[in-house]
Amino acid sequence: MRYALKTLTLLSATLALSLSAARPARALEPDGSIAIRLPAGVALRNVALGATGPMNLADRSVVSGPAAGIGVVANVGPGQTQLGVSTNVITNVVSAAQAFLANNARIGGSLQTTAAPTLQQGAVIAGGTNPAAQLTPTSVIGWRPPAAGAGNDFTLPPDGNGAMAAGAFANVTIFSRARVTIGPGVYTMQSFDLEPQATATFDNRNGPIVFYVASSLITRGTITVLGSAGAFAIVYEGGNGTAIETPFAGTIVAPYAQLRLAAMGTKQFTGQFFGGSLVVDPDVHVNYGAFDWNIIRPLLGAGNGVAPTRPSPPVPNTPPPPAPCFAPSFNGSTTTVTSTGETVFTSLHFATPNAAQGICAPTFCDANDNPVPGPTDAQLNAPPPAGSTCPAMAAPDHCPVDTTTLSNTCTSDASCAAGSICASHCLDQNCTTIERRCGKPVATCGGLPQEGSCDEFLLCPRPGAVGTANAGAVAQQLPPTTTPKTIPDADKDVPPPTYATVAATRCAGAPQSTGNLGDGSNKPAHDGSGEWGIFVTPILEFNAAPVKRVDAISQFDVSGHGSLKAGGVLMGYTVTVLDADAHADVTDCGVTLGASLKFLGEDVAVWTQASGAAAGLTTTPGDTLGQTLATPTGLAGACSAALTLASDTHDKLRKANLFARSVRPYYDQFAFNTGFCNDVAGELHLSDPVTGQYDCAHPQNISEAGKHRLLDAWNTEYGVETTAYLNALGALNNAQAATATAGTVELFDDPHPYDVSIIDVPIPIGPIELDLAIDGFGSWDLKGGLQFGVGPASNLPGANALVSGALNGQTPVAGDLAAYAGPIITPELTIGVTAFVGVGIPGVSVGIQGQIDLLDITLPTGATIGLARLTSPDTRPVAGTDFAGTMIPGLETKDYRWATGYNWGSSLDMEELNGEMDLAVRIHFLFFKHTFRQKLFGWHGFHQTFPLVSGGGTIAGIPSITSAGDFGTTTDNIAFTTPVALIADNPVHVGTTEAPFACFVGPK
Repeated sequence: MRYALKTLTLLSATLALSLSAARPARALEPDGSIAIRLPAGVALRNVALGATGPMNLADRSVVSGPAAGIGVVANVGPGQTQLGVSTNVITNVVSAAQAFLANNARIGGSLQTTAAPTLQQGAVIAGGTNPAAQLTPTSVIGWRPPAAGAGNDFTLPPDGNGAMAAGAFANVTIFSRARVTIGPGVYTMQSFDLEPQATATFDNRNGPIVFYVASSLITRGTITVLGSAGAFAIVYEGGNGTAIETPFAGTIVAPYAQLRLAAMGTKQFTGQFFGGSLVVDPDVHVNYGAFDWNIIRPLLGAGNGVAPTRPSPPVPNTPPPPAPCFAPSFNGSTTTVTSTGETVFTSLHFATPNAAQGICAPTFCDANDNPVPGPTDAQLNAPPPAGSTCPAMAAPDHCPVDTTTLSNTCTSDASCAAGSICASHCLDQNCTTIERRCGKPVATCGGLPQEGSCDEFLLCPRPGAVGTANAGAVAQQLPPTTTPKTIPDADKDVPPPTYATVAATRCAGAPQSTGNLGDGSNKPAHDGSGEWGIFVTPILEFNAAPVKRVDAISQFDVSGHGSLKAGGVLMGYTVTVLDADAHADVTDCGVTLGASLKFLGEDVAVWTQASGAAAGLTTTPGDTLGQTLATPTGLAGACSAALTLASDTHDKLRKANLFARSVRPYYDQFAFNTGFCNDVAGELHLSDPVTGQYDCAHPQNISEAGKHRLLDAWNTEYGVETTAYLNALGALNNAQAATATAGTVELFDDPHPYDVSIIDVPIPIGPIELDLAIDGFGSWDLKGGLQFGVGPASNLPGANALVSGALNGQTPVAGDLAAYAGPIITPELTIGVTAFVGVGIPGVSVGIQGQIDLLDITLPTGATIGLARLTSPDTRPVAGTDFAGTMIPGLETKDYRWATGYNWGSSLDMEELNGEMDLAVRIHFLFFKHTFRQKLFGWHGFHQTFPLVSGGGTIAGIPSITSAGDFGTTTDNIAFTTPVALIADNPVHVGTTEAPFACFVGPK
């Protein structure tokens, strides 16, 4: 089975594209299409970074991919491809422009270019340089995007929440601290602006998401993708440069602008990134992740561009480019020997090398893989020396079963008839259901007996088929994190020493800000070669984001996330075997737990509703896979509504308090006048108790009762809003109490053995072409659970244990809330592979010997974080301040402090790339035989434990970093006291001065 990538070129490769010239807002091709340009021979889906202009990978940046030819850095030019000091590109670089490598820069693969590179001291190109590569004509992959966004603006104010559905928009703006959820489909818009501390959640679990942004792209907030990063893309059509200032997983296409990867925080990018010119900031790590380019066509509908498509199962991931020598290097003729009825070769000859037809001259090696002279054409057809033998070839320890021979169910080999074994049999393509049945091993797994009158020729292994696994290289890719994340002093609050004046606070809202304590690591590692190898990507993240308010309302977001993606490179094919993910999110109004386990790209394990029943959680509506558990929608919605009401009511209470205290000084300075009358009557919607309507234009005509009502209106409103806020706060406390829960939900913890066909490819061995199949076997699992809790801090041990180091002896009191969240999990994966072959030529025997232990990993992981809000009495006196009086019960000012702590740890136990596999073909001649043997794989592996996060603590026995701290103490700068002096003047003094009342700051 062969796979070919097809590219439909819609645009002339010679089309002039000046990236330096001024462009309109939407910079497309003259025919309205959008195009990605790549050097000749570079496949679109294999590119990590692509540019058509200057490319600058700044100091200490890293670009990685699962194999040298996957995750390529490609530059059509013009403009240099620059690697800064200590920059490391682990994959290949293909640059039509000259490459410049600064001190100690490194290219782990090869450099294909058209000019000799410039290398400073210590720079290395490990895979060699080809300065005369044929990189033209340029490959142009184009498609016609939808029309630019022509809908309405979509705006979320600070702290707002909203959702977007697919369609056309004008300008999309998400202000700070706002949260937007974006569903599947195609979006078009003029601009997209995600401000700092804002969060955009792209939920592509039920379908891919493609964003088309015409003129302005700003990403300063947090971007979260709930599904696969391979099904999410932003296509930026503008000519003005854009900087991606947040860690990003997905694909960005910006072919007419400078694209700058400038993430703050973890500085991690995963996906494919294309720019007119491209800048990667210092210390940024770009990890290749394939985008499913098939998405473009079905989502566009009317689009007429087709990018390279991915192959169909059973090969789940990227196929390698065709081998240069893909045809047999021998030919011969056959005849029938009637005395035995056996059909055999009667002659065998070297084929004439022909590169265009994939025919290469065979190379021969000794048993140690050292090149030796091969036989002549005459020796191939001459009888072997007397007494010559071909050695036996034993059957492999693990061999696939011929599914056509399956019979009875079994528990062991003893249950089966002679010649059969008890084998695991997958009942579906994804191997979600397995049974054990008796069956006969595939005939070609039987090995080969020792044969007399036989010559054996050892063919040299394919490049990259033999090597030694490098523990040091893996360790270098997985440096442990050992520094605790602390809260900077600049983020810590300092409470005011005294209450503020009414004048200083009247026009300002309630002080509040959002703190943030979080960290994460994304450490992709790989080993081996482009022919045979492994890759593993452990990801850990935790985050606590409290809203530091001065009132009794608690708002926060706590989350922990752990995941693992691992697989192998088999015969040049990249295969993701296991993709495990677990995350816990706790907010002030509930819990969301999620986990998924994918085997060969398909979901293979799900939760049931009973999994969260003990904790009061339910499966999320619409989640057909049952992979998400959450606080019931009704409870979470009621809590969210109560939170909004309490927040709004507090704002009204604060305003009424300050306005009530402002009336007397205003009246003393300006008297009762038209401006005051209009402001108060209009704001509070009041009517004259005598005439029914206030004649504010003629204040002298208003009744005394009417004037007093207006002068005392804010005082009355203060009392009304006090009652409303206390009621709203009580309702919020009840709603949050209803969502309070804590516990641990166990994950799947059900080891799954598997035996599945992964790859089926043709391969020439000796004089014939065999159909070689790679069979995978092993097991996978996700043990552990998700810890979570939200509720009273005085009764939440899980949170208190995490934040204990920041309590400073303070004991939580009634009303204090706490939360904690995070996974403590152990993904496990064992990958072994063997092979079997099919051949339809008579007179040929085939044998396989050996197997490969490709990867055996265990990843104990914990990323659990806790948060607690602690209150204590406010000792500031109100006497002598603008708020002198008695505190209103339930509204006493308090000191608030957010304490936080975490346990964060992970270690990777890895055994990899160990074993050998040989393939032999025995050709029968009239009176003798030839055996052609080739080593498919041969690596000496290692077994080592790599600490990924370690700092002296432990979490469930996992070495970890343990830390605790707080965001300082904050408190309200005003007080809610009573009474507020009424205005008892009779008659009321009327003035003519027109002064604004709303922000009155005049003297008392």
